[in-house]
Amino acid sequence: MRLLRSFARDTRASAGVEFALIAPGMIAMLFGMIEVNELIIANNRTLMVASSVADVASRSTSIKDADVSGLFEAAGTVMYPGSKDSLKLRLSSVAVTGAGKGTVQWSDARSYSPYSPGSNLTLPDTVENPCTGPSIIYAEAEFTYVSPVGMVLGVKPYALKQQVVMCPRVVDNVSRIA
Repeated sequence: MRLLRSFARDTRASAGVEFALIAPGMIAMLFGMIEVNELIIANNRTLMVASSVADVASRSTSIKDADVSGLFEAAGTVMYPGSKDSLKLRLSSVAVTGAGKGTVQWSDARSYSPYSPGSNLTLPDTVENPCTGPSIIYAEAEFTYVSPVGMVLGVKPYALKQQVVMCPRVVDNVSRIA
């Protein structure tokens, strides 16, 4: 009994005990903040890829197979250190037929299926069309984010999707040359 009382009054190791109680929560918060930061960076890179691909296409008068291949290859390097194999891209020229609606003129894709020329396309409500001309360049990017911490904890990968609309800058319709 006397030993228990002396142990209860002893405060020499209280800081160590407090640290042992608080440290797991602080470490979990640290890894959580790192994880959220990496997710935000991956999402921003996905948006940058979609914007860059649409921007380059919108500055062209026509696009060839080699141009599209080069664009898609360069887009993969933007995602570094993420895997470019986890990046899906689709680039399309769409003739505007109404508010948020259009007809696909041409479409190219990497790890996606391209839209069929002549098919109708409805832009998602989250995509704003700033163009007043007869066509738009529509770029879509999807990146599958695999969390380093999540791999250990068994968390499923998360798909980050971005869509960008740009106006052709040089001509009304960017043509596609095989």
